[in-house]
Amino acid sequence: MRDYIVQSLCIVCFTLTVSAADVSLNVTASRTKIYLGESVNLNVEVRGADRGLSPPDVSGFPKSEIHLLGSQSNSRSNIIVVNGRMTRESFEGRLFVYQVKPPEAGRFRAGPFRMVVEGKSYVHPGVTIEVIGVEQQDTVIAKV
Repeated sequence: MRDYIVQSLCIVCFTLTVSAADVSLNVTASRTKIYLGESVNLNVEVRGADRGLSPPDVSGFPKSEIHLLGSQSNSRSNIIVVNGRMTRESFEGRLFVYQVKPPEAGRFRAGPFRMVVEGKSYVHPGVTIEVIGVEQQDTVIAKV
């Protein structure tokens, strides 16, 4: 009985520790160079929170076409019991995926991403994508 109470207290303490974990944002792009007219996918990974999250605010983005493709939970938990000793590992996170189409050639700053989690504000500056324009040509060779 005593072991059961100790194990229960350990689970409660661990759960409180996990819920008080720091939240962080990480943004990655599917490609760092694209041609004008193409789009790029941006993965916004939220670490330390999952439930009840709204998508990041992208209102600070430069003028571009941006669409939220969806989100999925990245949370996972493992419980291992060996010889009556219990070990628990947990991770809480969510992934948001955006599709962005820059309007012009040059360096495009895809960001910032802003989120509010449990009343606290988090910002990631975003990523830079090189947008290559159409190469201008002086001559045209036509064949019939």
